[in-house]
Amino acid sequence: MRISMTVAQKEIYVKADVPCLFYLDMDAFKSAIEKLSKVQYQIESYTESSFDGSISTLNANQTILTTIPYDEGWNIYLDGERVDYYKTLNALIAFDIEDSGEHTLTMKYMPKAFVIGAACSIVCILLFVLLCVFDVVLKKKKNVALQGSDENEQCCSEEYELIEANDGENIEALSQNNKENDKSEED
Repeated sequence: MRISMTVAQKEIYVKADVPCLFYLDMDAFKSAIEKLSKVQYQIESYTESSFDGSISTLNANQTILTTIPYDEGWNIYLDGERVDYYKTLNALIAFDIEDSGEHTLTMKYMPKAFVIGAACSIVCILLFVLLCVFDVVLKKKKNVALQGSDENEQCCSEEYELIEANDGENIEALSQNNKENDKSEED
């Protein structure tokens, strides 16, 4: 076989010890696709974060390779039991099925960042509610204290008026006046 190639640029970079030409053996490809089509995940329902369905395996101890990118937020349940999964081909999720036959398969995704974010949000909301309650309690205490100080202010203002009135007047006459006012208020 002879292959010729015309380079469109002045320079070409080829990585050493890495094959750069490939061919496709169509007979092997068709055989592999036929085998793969017998073991497929039949998705019956799905949401944005989960898949539910069934899978049939022909052999025991079979590895199932998915095209789902690997992330630690996945939970995979085979026949209702959680299955460990691992990273394969440096990017995809794979897991093993020990028994052959028909299986139910559920895959759920819950990223860890979502769980952490939800926990932080709940804590912040609770702190906000606590601060609001604390603020209301403080305002009530302040109002009670202000009401008590209003009564004291009234007494103090009368004394203040008395002191102001005393400038240049007879103290005895003012005390006599205050005593008469007190008696009239009591009646």
